[in-house]
Amino acid sequence: MVDLRFAVIFVVSLLIGVGVGALTVADARSLAAAVIAGGAAFAGAFLFLDKIIRN
Repeated sequence: MVDLRFAVIFVVSLLIGVGVGALTVADARSLAAAVIAGGAAFAGAFLFLDKIIRN
């Protein structure tokens, strides 16, 4: 079972990554660039939120 802290961090990071990817597609119209930008935003947000939300 997944604990609540991990689930919240994952979902918020996923939303940030999808948002950045959507904005990148709207701006650059490149799916590859959107996937890279969204993945980088997800990873950065996950690490940031993990550091901020400690037990």
